[in-house]
Amino acid sequence: MRLMFLGTAAGGACPQWNCGCRLCLSGLPPRAQDCLAIAAGAEWLLLNASPDLTRQLTRSPLRPPADGRGLPIAAVLLTDAELDHSLGLLQLREDPGLPVYAPCPALEALRPFREILACYGSWTWHPSDEGLRIGPLHIDTVPLSDKRPRYTPADAHMGALLPSGGSKAPMLPTPDPWVVGYRILDSASGRTVLYAPCFREWTRTLAAAVESVDLAILDGTFFSTDELGPHRPDQKVMGHLPVLDSLPLLPASTRVIYTHLNNTNPLLDPQAPEQEKLGRAEVAEDLTVMDIG
Repeated sequence: MRLMFLGTAAGGACPQWNCGCRLCLSGLPPRAQDCLAIAAGAEWLLLNASPDLTRQLTRSPLRPPADGRGLPIAAVLLTDAELDHSLGLLQLREDPGLPVYAPCPALEALRPFREILACYGSWTWHPSDEGLRIGPLHIDTVPLSDKRPRYTPADAHMGALLPSGGSKAPMLPTPDPWVVGYRILDSASGRTVLYAPCFREWTRTLAAAVESVDLAILDGTFFSTDELGPHRPDQKVMGHLPVLDSLPLLPASTRVIYTHLNNTNPLLDPQAPEQEKLGRAEVAEDLTVMDIG
């Protein structure tokens, strides 16, 4: 099972364009916004589509055919409708069209994106609330949170979604989550991965998913509860459980890698003393290719 960390930073990346904090000015290797690719046979599955996506792809080992166009991307899975996880879809408009899977509320929130991309290619949009199979990958959705993007109305949840066939018949609203993770089984190797870059609570559902996989790629946005200072919103309100809160809950049997690091997170610095508190857990690095054997 092969993974490729295309980006490992939270929204805004690091350094962030408008930030003069110590870490943004430290000269550490830059990080692009969070995006993961998983090999699906001869193709790749993208998990989230960051605003940095085209730059991430041109820096990756993925290459178009000689004298041709296109990359071997089978589909895109979105964990939510946050702009730092979905704006990259618009950068893929030169593609003839890809299937996109996301939670139902996210699909509705991204209706403007769907209308734009329909002018460029045969894109299809699918709820990710049922088990999926893409090549050798079996994918189950793990509900995580009801945190909606800031740009959506306060009472938004789920409207009349257009089925991928283009019918105008609405789908009935259901209490679907805004934010999900994905548990992925590679039927060729039998290995399993959980991708959950954003969650604000360590729920029983999340705990069971982490315990059931070989590798869990988890929310590492913030390291501690006081990281943003006294006058900023609580991290849980922002949709993220700090690393110090999740570390004691990690099962010994699962390899854990933290991703989606905010530009304030001291774990960005491999020499930071906070690294010693990670124990067996690891921190993801941009453009790392990893085989889970």
